[in-house]
Order: sequence, then C-alpha cells, then structure tokens
Amino acid sequence: MRVHKVENLESRVARFKQERLSFVFTEALPIFSLCVVLSIGLMYAVNRWLGAYDNWLIVGAVVGACLSMPPVLATMPKRPTIEDVHADQSIRRAYGMDDTVDD
Repeated sequence: MRVHKVENLESRVARFKQERLSFVFTEALPIFSLCVVLSIGLMYAVNRWLGAYDNWLIVGAVVGACLSMPPVLATMPKRPTIEDVHADQSIRRAYGMDDTVDD
C-alpha cells in the first residue's frame, strides 16, 4: 500500500473554493428556499386564522430568511489553515507514517 503525501495548503484552499461554490447551489439555496417557503406558508395560515394582517408575506419571508441562517452557517465548509496541515502531519507522525507535504 502506498501512502500519499500530505496535501499542501494551496491545494486545500483550491479545493475549498470548489466546495464553497457547489455548497451555495446544492445546500445553501435549498435550505434557504425551504425555510422561506415554510415560513410564508405558516404566516399565511396564521393570517387566515387570526384575521387580516397586511404584511404577512414580507414578515414570513424575513422570518424564514433569519431562521435559515443557523443551518446554512453550520453546514458551510470551513476555510483550511496551516494548522490543518500541521495536524495531519502530527497524526501521521504518531502512527509512524510519511509526513512530507506535497509540493
């Protein structure tokens, strides 16, 4: 079995940029849309049940956007740092593996 070198910071940042771009369209947008649609639907139901409220659509959209932020921020990919590279190297050293960084 061949052990690959530790990935350097530049290639990790390049991979992070690709992941961030795909994250916006595959995860963030569906989460945001679902929260906004559900919130607007609930505001519509409350409006029908309790009586006439003029701005239920705007309030529902704002509440849905605010409620979507914690899940979006929790699932957002984190930018790699040099400490990540050092952590990978220390794990490999602990198990006696090659800890050289890829060029």
